Amino acid sequence: MSPLIVAWEELLKRHSPELVEAARRLFSAGGPFQFSAADIAAETSRSEAEAMRLFLELCPPLRKACFLYCQSCENELAEDERLSERCPNCDKLFSETGGVREGCRFVYDAPRSRDVIWALALHGMNTRGAWQEEFNWRMSTAYGRSIPVAIYKYGIVRPGAVWWPSLRKLREDVVAKIETLQGDTFTGGLAGPPDVIAHSLGTWLIGHALQQHPSLKIGRLILTGSILRPDFDWDSLIGNGQVEAVLNHYGARDFWAGITHFIIPDSGPSGRKGFNSAVPTQVCATNFGHSDFFRLENLGHVFEHVWRPFLTRELNVELAASAEPAAWHPAIWLFRATIVPILMLGVYWACIGILAVACLRGLYEGLRWFLTG
Repeated sequence: MSPLIVAWEELLKRHSPELVEAARRLFSAGGPFQFSAADIAAETSRSEAEAMRLFLELCPPLRKACFLYCQSCENELAEDERLSERCPNCDKLFSETGGVREGCRFVYDAPRSRDVIWALALHGMNTRGAWQEEFNWRMSTAYGRSIPVAIYKYGIVRPGAVWWPSLRKLREDVVAKIETLQGDTFTGGLAGPPDVIAHSLGTWLIGHALQQHPSLKIGRLILTGSILRPDFDWDSLIGNGQVEAVLNHYGARDFWAGITHFIIPDSGPSGRKGFNSAVPTQVCATNFGHSDFFRLENLGHVFEHVWRPFLTRELNVELAASAEPAAWHPAIWLFRATIVPILMLGVYWACIGILAVACLRGLYEGLRWFLTG
């Protein structure tokens, strides 16, 4: 056991357990990373001074780095910029804003145990995936270099998507996109399979794409709001080398994942209940619904404390609040995306028919009035 691990028990005797747990999570995410005492204090109920005392005691392995910043815009300044009269960022006079202040951050210089080569983001049904831009930025800044992130948007899905032919086409489009991007990254010097983060219908598409195309390979896969069946066969996919590892980050209050089994063929509530198998890493967010992972107030936390450790560390990384496999059995055949899709499509086409008849009737009456009036 490393000295750093042994030190946590000693730190608990002198510091707030809440702060020590926050520090432990930082180190569990692997390196490199940097933060300020104020960052950690904001995530806890403790003061910045208390956080500062803890992290000073953790030097080394942490390294304290001082910097200068403008009090008006909090922009970090280079050494020569402090000698000027104005801030190069906000253009305000230092003399009018209280001058230049000194701050400090703590840096952990340990190398990453795994690199992210490139990533693919798949959004859910009938969303524009606005979260993907924020995810892209997180990926790029987290590793100190630009991480290519392909954002695949398959557009608005019509009611016909509940039928196999429509789903099959969407699935094949995803496969074609991955193959094209792999060719592009290979010629660009980034050879290797992508890590994938998928949400809602995107989880169904990537899961079934892997099943139907044994030659398709990806790196690590993060599922959120998953609508794959809880008994989905991850063992075979991982055993065949098609997937390196799977993280299922699911919400216990995910209503939509809970009902897709009755609407979309060969789907299930793994985004609400988890998978039956112990193979995927599973983390339950007890208060999250279908898309809460991507709210601005949540995305930073889940990325830093759950997704980033999974992407960058060895596979034996221990993630907070890992969940046990869940028992699940499919509904009887009659209710497995059988009756409900037929009713949905029936209502959809009935509405289309009514609108068409109304339009034709209106045209007929208008034409008759014109000819007889």
